[in-house]
Amino acid sequence: MLFAAGPGGRPRGWQRFFLAIYLCACLVSVMLGNIGFALCYAVLSLFFMLNSTDLDILAPMSMVTQAFGIYFLLPLALIDDRDPATLTYIACTLIATLALYLLMPRLNFGIGRRLGKSLVFRKSFLRTTVVMQIAGGVGFLISTWLAGFSNPFMVFADPIQYRFFMMVGGMTYFTELLGFLITMPAIVITVAYYMKETSRAVFVTVVAVAALYGLATGARGSVILLVIQIFLIRHILYKRIGARLVILLVCIVVPFIAISGQYRQLKYTSANGSLQAVLSHLTFQDAVNAAFSRMDAADMFNEFMVAERYHDPKLGMSYIEIVAEAIPRSFWKDKPRLPNPEMTRIIGRNDPYLDIAFDFGIFGETFLNFSWFGIIVGGVIVAIIGGLMQCIYDYAVSERSPVVILWVAVLCTVPLALVVSGLVEVLITAGLSILQVLVVRKLFFHRSLSPFPETSPTL
Repeated sequence: MLFAAGPGGRPRGWQRFFLAIYLCACLVSVMLGNIGFALCYAVLSLFFMLNSTDLDILAPMSMVTQAFGIYFLLPLALIDDRDPATLTYIACTLIATLALYLLMPRLNFGIGRRLGKSLVFRKSFLRTTVVMQIAGGVGFLISTWLAGFSNPFMVFADPIQYRFFMMVGGMTYFTELLGFLITMPAIVITVAYYMKETSRAVFVTVVAVAALYGLATGARGSVILLVIQIFLIRHILYKRIGARLVILLVCIVVPFIAISGQYRQLKYTSANGSLQAVLSHLTFQDAVNAAFSRMDAADMFNEFMVAERYHDPKLGMSYIEIVAEAIPRSFWKDKPRLPNPEMTRIIGRNDPYLDIAFDFGIFGETFLNFSWFGIIVGGVIVAIIGGLMQCIYDYAVSERSPVVILWVAVLCTVPLALVVSGLVEVLITAGLSILQVLVVRKLFFHRSLSPFPETSPTL
């Protein structure tokens, strides 16, 4: 079956937790007279009552629903002057997504088996790890010199200077190459460690190198993603994530996002900005506001609905123009913009010095291209991609195939990003990630002469 039913024997603690959350949200919405929000949360509650899908905390379809229920609907409910059409569009897309996911024909494509069945670690995987991270380290040292650092260790004192140079200096592909060489081995070694293929010392060393690289380059997102990937692999292979661990991670991640975000903003506006200045003036309320200020996609989509409602749709041109993204803008100044940068300029949030972009969700992208018919288009996109990834996740959990687990870890943010950022953004980032996994699969794994025995139905 394409969207196979989850095994009934799995722990369902997180599914019950989210069911309780959405039931409470539904009741609160009814008491406040917000019937539209009550309907959305009732639909989410009904979905979490089903036993047909594994809706664990990190399961793809669970992440899709959290993107709707928490990332969009909750902030939208706090907007006093929201346009009524905004909630209507989001609610209809949510209903279309879940209905299509549950009603689509169930066909067996054997996706998980095709991605990595019978593949095991090569004996040389540790040597490959060392070679990749050394090559990445040498490339990083060269890039710090190009960015103007006479001492490469000084990049830790001013990561924003390095980040800005790599962003605007035409170094995008080089940045991706360095991230692949330094960070991807850490994910592979994490899988190997929890499958008892390597030691804890190797695991800690390789992961520390990847984390230091993320901190040195000012890429807070890559550091947080690495942490999520490690705990996802641990969740599948060793010990399932519990509530206490989630609370601990939130207590670490929220201040980290706030401090790094405030520091980045200060450095962009003042050359004299320092981490000490951020820490001395950042209050608890500032930290919470800064951390959750990134949950602004609902507000951005609300602005876009007002600005774009009476304009002609692009009729899918955003998806055709995606082929042009392989050409760097430094070579093609008038290259068509991605949907999110385009919508950012439509609502007047344009910075002449930076190619900034806000998130408008799959909703903004489909409304830009198809107007109100985009509800169906968005529902189809999210249902198909979310369902395919749910299928792969189920296979990874049941078969514990190292390569399939690697696929799940590298693409773990795709279900959330699909709803939050749209299909075009996801195709670009996920396409590059898929290419990297294919290379890693060739470098680190080979096919075993004795295939894994079939222990469950093929997905």
